Amino acid sequence: MRTGADNPQPAARGPGLLRGDIETHLQDVAAKDRALQALVCDSFDPGRVLREAAELKQRASAAARAMPLEGKLLGVKDVIRAPGYPTGCATDLPAHLFAGPEAPAVSRLRRAGALLVGKTVTAEFACDAPGLTRNPLNPAHTPGGSSSDSAAGVAAIPEGPYLELADASVRDAFETAIERIHAAGIGVSRVSALQDIDDLIHRHSRLTRAELYRNHRARLDEWRTSYRPETLKVLDSGAGIDDRELGELRLARQRTVENHAALMSAMGIDIWMCPATTSLAPVGQQTGNPTMNLP
Repeated sequence: MRTGADNPQPAARGPGLLRGDIETHLQDVAAKDRALQALVCDSFDPGRVLREAAELKQRASAAARAMPLEGKLLGVKDVIRAPGYPTGCATDLPAHLFAGPEAPAVSRLRRAGALLVGKTVTAEFACDAPGLTRNPLNPAHTPGGSSSDSAAGVAAIPEGPYLELADASVRDAFETAIERIHAAGIGVSRVSALQDIDDLIHRHSRLTRAELYRNHRARLDEWRTSYRPETLKVLDSGAGIDDRELGELRLARQRTVENHAALMSAMGIDIWMCPATTSLAPVGQQTGNPTMNLP
């Protein structure tokens, strides 16, 4: 994961953190999360955030250049390690099994001035067993995906079978978004890409299942009854993928990355614009279809 914090540019210091603004944002988070349940229970502590904000302000005042994310509030998905917060992975397994050093992406964001407000709800191990988070536009629905996946930015659209995976309502909404972008004076290219999307989806499924199983197999015998059935189904399917196939899947993934990097370089593409999902946000306790985010 790369962030804007990787290569912060020197900048003149602005007014810095305003405690009142942060308090207002935290009050807003608390009020909305009672209905949305987006934050892991007990991970949201406004007092802690304000104390860290005060410490951050002291560091920022002494810094030679501005922090690009100074005072921005950050939620970290609960399969990613963050300092001072147990990593629960939305499972009944004990959190000490997932303890370890802070994730590099979180370290970079915090060094850039972001303030961690808590851990965000995920499906168990970011897999198929969903959490309780509600969709803010319609609480009868989930956000969809293991972490409410969002669409990318603007530059090129992968034309062909990939877009055809989305249903008509999603494609219509996507085209409306493209029209608005054009109206704003931003050019969007349509590029033939991801023609092998069916094979890519199959390889991705096999790869993630194999790697998930290998990550969990040492604890499966002792903790099997603590896993949710949806997760066990994925883990058990990964057990049948041998090391030879796993190696081939990893090589195929690397070739896919290299091929698309070459295409982007050749055509001057900086970012892809894609639908976030194949269909409307699902009703009830479902994770939705993550297919559009796999590439």
